[in-house]
Amino acid sequence: MKKQTKKQSKKEYFMRDDKRKEICGVTVQKIGEEITNLTQKRKGKLHPIDVVKEARDKDHILHNYFVWDNSVAGHKYRLQQARDLIANIVEVVVVEGEQSKQRSFYSVSGNGGGERAYVTLKEAVSTPSYRKELLKKIITQQKNITVLLEMFQDYIK
Repeated sequence: MKKQTKKQSKKEYFMRDDKRKEICGVTVQKIGEEITNLTQKRKGKLHPIDVVKEARDKDHILHNYFVWDNSVAGHKYRLQQARDLIANIVEVVVVEGEQSKQRSFYSVSGNGGGERAYVTLKEAVSTPSYRKELLKKIITQQKNITVLLEMFQDYIK
């Protein structure tokens, strides 16, 4: 892998696992640049609350990404809490005599690619369409981890 130099060409920003080029009328590139600027303003450390505070201004490019109606936002927040809860439940599985904690539920789109739903680990492994979808995601994650490890290779002892 090539070493990073101080002078780099302009970074390109994309949405992870998504093909969208715009969100709420703003390009993903501009959103990435703005979040980078906010991080730099805060000496390299950005917290979600910092983004929300900046986006409160109706003229800020991130404003329309957020739901400002608290009656709607409260419901959406509870849905996100439910996703977090479901995604963080694990179970012990034994593979070739080795115990490992693995997620108990996986988000899948199924055959039609429509609305996502959670299925059990057993269902995810045994249903061909779910298995194919999750294997594709796992392979992508593995590739990303490999690249990240290469970036840190000089620091691994």
